[in-house]
Amino acid sequence: VSTQSTGQNNTLTTLGLRKAKIGPSGAKSLADSLKHNQTLTRLDLVENKIGDAGANALFASLQRKNKTLTQLDLDILDVGEIMFFQFKALMDQKKENQREKNQNKE
Repeated sequence: VSTQSTGQNNTLTTLGLRKAKIGPSGAKSLADSLKHNQTLTRLDLVENKIGDAGANALFASLQRKNKTLTQLDLDILDVGEIMFFQFKALMDQKKENQREKNQNKE
């Protein structure tokens, strides 16, 4: 995955990387690009071995920088049970924030 392609794209909303053999360093690169991407709403990382380091980098990026991603597909075996449920809670909160934002526009 090129970090430039996800960081610079103005129209990409869904990115499917299922079974893409992404490891911790690839997940960190993806996390860096997500800091700048404000169009991606769904990311599928099922069956990748992102490990603790990759999961932590993604979590930090999604929690602090990226405001648009609201659906993240992960395997509990790839990130561990605790991190899996932290991602779930974060995505639930982001979905709720997006709903509130859309209601305020109406």
